Amino acid sequence: MKKFALFLAMSAMSCFTYAQIEDGPRDPDDPGAGGPSDPPVATQCCPGDNIIVNGDFTSGMPNITASDYTQVAVNSNVIWAGQYSRRKPTGVSTRSFMACVEWNIQDQDHCGSYDAGAYLLVNGMTCDNGWKNVMTLSNTLDVGTYNFCVDMKNLRNSCINFMSPQIQIDVVQASTQQLLATTGTFFLSENTNDPCAWKDIFLNFNVNTSGTVEIRIRHNADFRIDGNDFAIDNLSLKRLEQVSEDDLIFDLETSSINGSTYTTTVIPVNPSAGAGDCSSVWTLQQSVAGGPYTTVSTFNGPGPHDFNGYVFNYENEYRITWTVSCPCQLENSWSFGIQAGGKIQLNTTSLTNPNVVYTSYEELEGTEYDELYRFHVSGESHKAALQVKRDASPVEEGLKAYPNPTTGVFTVEANQLLPGTYSIEIYTMDGRLIHSVEEVTVENGNLQKEVSITNVAEGALKVVLKGSGSVVSSTTVILNKE
Repeated sequence: MKKFALFLAMSAMSCFTYAQIEDGPRDPDDPGAGGPSDPPVATQCCPGDNIIVNGDFTSGMPNITASDYTQVAVNSNVIWAGQYSRRKPTGVSTRSFMACVEWNIQDQDHCGSYDAGAYLLVNGMTCDNGWKNVMTLSNTLDVGTYNFCVDMKNLRNSCINFMSPQIQIDVVQASTQQLLATTGTFFLSENTNDPCAWKDIFLNFNVNTSGTVEIRIRHNADFRIDGNDFAIDNLSLKRLEQVSEDDLIFDLETSSINGSTYTTTVIPVNPSAGAGDCSSVWTLQQSVAGGPYTTVSTFNGPGPHDFNGYVFNYENEYRITWTVSCPCQLENSWSFGIQAGGKIQLNTTSLTNPNVVYTSYEELEGTEYDELYRFHVSGESHKAALQVKRDASPVEEGLKAYPNPTTGVFTVEANQLLPGTYSIEIYTMDGRLIHSVEEVTVENGNLQKEVSITNVAEGALKVVLKGSGSVVSSTTVILNKE
């Protein structure tokens, strides 16, 4: 899963201006809270390199480090109570080696043939009580998220004293015996008349401390009657990696509702980032008076979306998150702080890797956007880009105009403007344009311009500052030439 989160804060009479929001989360779900996120729900056996050697039993046995059962020779003629044996039936009739002639089984990877593939057979009648350890698989694992898979099959279909085996799979940190994950108990009750009716079992888990991790397949031996038998195949352990490195990029466009509030539309630049088996979710959250973030609106799909015309209040802060979820990949999160003044800076933590530090950004020129930044993650190939399209910023404290009849000029002042070109227009109170000054350039955020009033009549006048064709701010003055 991959997230792109955008923080927003409004200033009075302004569009979006940007700076880093203070470090530290306000609630446990904030990006940067530290610690691993929950692993994605396991829905399939994921691709990748299998950490378990001989997990399909074709070339031998996996490394079973402990068991309450006894291994007997490969293809042993009879498996007695509490025994297991690897079956590699190539070229011979599998059923000639079965303890019950009505065991009906084919390797799931070779359906249609009783004489191909390999798997493990277990005689579950132990003549004992309690839960027994069928096998423990021990592996040294680094910190990360892992996907475990196994195929299991109930062997009895009509032999006497039929009983569905009861199974539980636990994942344990060996050094502390901490339970990392469990399937809970389940019964193998698939249709045993179908030789390929295996049960596919998937389990995802986090490893927070490097070291030995044990996967224990356990069986309830309280069912001591004959027929409590099963097969195991395709043991698989894969490390899950982060979601595709495709950038999650979206445009943020704003439109004015009134003088101090704005609405927004998000438009993904690369909706293909959520293509294939992946899905996209957008979330809008707000923080009121510095409080915790609460969800205002969500929608599914690649977008664009305007959050149902939700009006952004300049007194609040906002967070927009684009989340791409994929079945066999991890969540990754980027956070951007936005509030009055300054340029965009990056939060220095990542939800899935607190050690990732964002170290640089570059401003990209030659676009229609006022500001376009691409961010690089220190020591990793992942990158995120943000494109922001916005109007010229209105003035924080308003427009000021000082008429001076002695010199015959207005002195017009404004501050906290975006760099760009502006115009100054003077209107009568009935809306008639009587004077204008075009091409007023602002480079450092401040404007101070003298405007001739020699040919301007006395009375109440409205002075208007415009940027990119839109009204930035205005003020009313009284001109008296006496």
